[in-house]
Amino acid sequence: MTNPYDPQSGYTPPPTGATDAYGQPGGAYQPGAYQPGAYQPGAYPAADPYQAQAQLGGYSAAPEAGTGWGIAACVVGAISSLSCCLGVVALALGVVALVKGSSVKSAWALGDFAGAQRNAEDAKRYGMIGTIVGGIFIVLSIIMWVAYFIFAVSASST
Repeated sequence: MTNPYDPQSGYTPPPTGATDAYGQPGGAYQPGAYQPGAYQPGAYPAADPYQAQAQLGGYSAAPEAGTGWGIAACVVGAISSLSCCLGVVALALGVVALVKGSSVKSAWALGDFAGAQRNAEDAKRYGMIGTIVGGIFIVLSIIMWVAYFIFAVSASST
């Protein structure tokens, strides 16, 4: 095998108007194509492509998914639905919060930074509302049961 860069090998470069096997101009040998000092360390992208995407979108990291509020709303909703059927509202809000929270990372990975932020805010909002509503239903059901037992005891003693 001959070395095309060795002037003693007898290799002759193709004419300047020729194309190589891939249709690129200049053929296989392009005199002056190598530029000494062309390497620029800062010219290459970051090692993490998601970090580069996040910097382009103006966001530094994926937003918090808000699944903690969704889990809390589901637990409080399940507890409150044991004594009152209206607790299902809090349970449903917790499920909606979990679904919204699970879509945060997929939107972030697709590059939809505003959509990921919106889903995170919605998940947190629905989770907080579900937790508060479930807590209110628990307090109301405790008050109802205490009042029921007070009236049942007072009615049986007379």
